[in-house]
Amino acid sequence: FYSGTVSVAINYGTPINAVADGVVIRADHDYVEHTLEEYNALIEQAGRSLSTPPDILDGLRGRQVWIQHAGGYVTRYAHLAAVAEIVAVGAPIKQGDIIGTTGNSGTLEAAQGTQDDPHPHVEIWRGEETFLGAALEPEQIWELAGQVFGVDALPPFHD
Repeated sequence: FYSGTVSVAINYGTPINAVADGVVIRADHDYVEHTLEEYNALIEQAGRSLSTPPDILDGLRGRQVWIQHAGGYVTRYAHLAAVAEIVAVGAPIKQGDIIGTTGNSGTLEAAQGTQDDPHPHVEIWRGEETFLGAALEPEQIWELAGQVFGVDALPPFHD
C-alpha cells in the first residue's frame, strides 16, 4: 500500500496492527539496513534471474514480522521501521495488536538513508507455496484486496 493509492495517508512510523490472532514466527528486532552497495548487489542478482530467488526477495523486504494464524495462514509484514517490543518469536498476538511501524527498510530509499516512500507491505500466505494474489492480474489483486480488507480498493491508476 502506497500513499495516494489508498484512502488514508501513509507516514513513516505509523503503527501497523495484526490482521488476526496468531503466534509470532519471525521478528526482525536486530535488522541492519543494507548499504547502497549491498542493495544494488541484491537488485543486480534479482535482475539476472528469470524468477527472483526467495533469499533475494527476503532481503528486499527489509525488517519483517511474520505471524502464524489458524488454518495454516501466515501474514508477513515487511519494510518495517521498527518492531514492537511485545513481538517476539513464540509470543501470542491478538487481532489489532500493534506489531511494528510503517517504514521503508529493504528499499533503495532506506539504503540511501532517507525515510521517503514508507509503505505497509502485507503478504498473506497459506503454506510455503501459495500467497494471496498468486497468478492474478493487478486489477484482480486490487479487487481481492478490497474483499479481504473490507474496503473499496482502487488501483493507483484509477480515476
